[in-house]
Amino acid sequence: MNKKYLIYSFLFLASISLHSCADHHEHFDSNEEYASECQACEENVGIQTSKTKPSNVDLKVLDYKKTIALVILMILYGLTILRIGYFLSTSIFLVLSYIVLGERKWIWIFILSFPFVAIFMYLLHGLLNIYLRDPFLQYIGVMG
Repeated sequence: MNKKYLIYSFLFLASISLHSCADHHEHFDSNEEYASECQACEENVGIQTSKTKPSNVDLKVLDYKKTIALVILMILYGLTILRIGYFLSTSIFLVLSYIVLGERKWIWIFILSFPFVAIFMYLLHGLLNIYLRDPFLQYIGVMG
């Protein structure tokens, strides 16, 4: 991606967020009275403030190990996608993610990873003419 377009996209998103909150800076404190009165903030952002306090969440139920494992997998995926290519790194990432999330049926793991990535790559290459650099597919001779 061209750096110019990345900068323009960032400036566009920043201007939208600044414009939507420009006249409502006095409501940024945590006082619920002001947040519920500011109808313009709710209409611009599409958030409805609740009048009741949120229920207590039992933190013992949350599974931090899976979350940490998925974050580590995402970091490894980001580090390997340029070296081994989109097809292999995405397929391995999906397989390992399904295993971490608790799927144990290998047929579903296989169906939802390798063929899905292959179909997506066909859509990118064949229909949209978007070409991803993929050293693995070049090595085995699928891509030129």
